[in-house]
Amino acid sequence: MYPVYLRGQAHLMSRQSNSPTGALAHLGLGRASVLQGEVAKARTAYQDFFALWEDADPDIPILQQGKAEYAKLQ
Repeated sequence: MYPVYLRGQAHLMSRQSNSPTGALAHLGLGRASVLQGEVAKARTAYQDFFALWEDADPDIPILQQGKAEYAKLQ
């Protein structure tokens, strides 16, 4: 995670915002955690994804899919 942190800091110092792929990494981590049976870790990753996309259009397909996957964890 440290390289991701450093990249984020570099973007902030250059006054650039992060790309959406950074948020999608949290979704991928959630999916991988589900496959490994680590439900608590998966929930956290999905919640991090949702927090980053809290202002996103709710009709975005990847966001809807993530919410459906997350609902199955409940």
